[in-house]
Amino acid sequence: MSFAIKVLPHLRSRSNSKDAAHRLIWFPAGSKIRIELGTIARTLSRITLKRPCEGESEVPLIEVLYYTSPNMCTGGCAKCLGGTLIPLALFGFLANILLFFPGGKVIDNKDHLSDEVWFFGGILGSGVLMIFPALVFLGLKNNDCCGCCGNESCGKRFAMFTSTIFAVIGFLGAGYSFVISAISINKGPKCLMVNSTWGYPFHEGDYLKDESLYGQCLEPVNVVPWNLTLFSILLVIGGIQMLLCVIQIINGLLGTLCGDCQCCGCCGGDGPV
Repeated sequence: MSFAIKVLPHLRSRSNSKDAAHRLIWFPAGSKIRIELGTIARTLSRITLKRPCEGESEVPLIEVLYYTSPNMCTGGCAKCLGGTLIPLALFGFLANILLFFPGGKVIDNKDHLSDEVWFFGGILGSGVLMIFPALVFLGLKNNDCCGCCGNESCGKRFAMFTSTIFAVIGFLGAGYSFVISAISINKGPKCLMVNSTWGYPFHEGDYLKDESLYGQCLEPVNVVPWNLTLFSILLVIGGIQMLLCVIQIINGLLGTLCGDCQCCGCCGGDGPV
């Protein structure tokens, strides 16, 4: 953990000293320094700084300007990504459910639904396959640098590497939803055509440029804008999810290769995991 601090004026000592318990460092008054603290002082509430003279009361010697936690580099980023993926997955799931009700109405014959609806792009791709990676990303922030119960084999590096695998799974799921949505938008919805048969009246997305072609679909009512809106939502959601998964793949690889957790005591070491 890294703290940026400013030494207050009442500190006069120019000598440097380290205390094994508190890791104290003294600098000239007014100087701005960075101090690296191990896991023995993970949070501000656990840091005790005292004047070097015996018998004097404890007084604040530093002003904390800001601090950064190593988990905020990769674990914090992953948590942010996971928190964003969860609502996107829920929206994708909901959008796919609504596609089973073209025009907002229940249809009697399931064969009248567009084929792409049954591919479950929003339910499986942007939904189920995205929930698990998102939960993994959310848990990385609280993953300690030495793994579970001091097991070094599932330490921070391993956790970040595992997250890249889940990110790839999420990317494939989002990509699946993205492709299905793009195909459906280009193909158009299945509907009752003017020749009294059910099929696909549009070709190569021609209806996207000419709304007057919507009239070729007689039933279900408003099925064209309904499907177009929902599949467009799934398309956007899938694109955003793929982008976020790519970011986590890069983030996870950085956490795996570089390591960003100072293990001071939890594994019996002082270096990064």
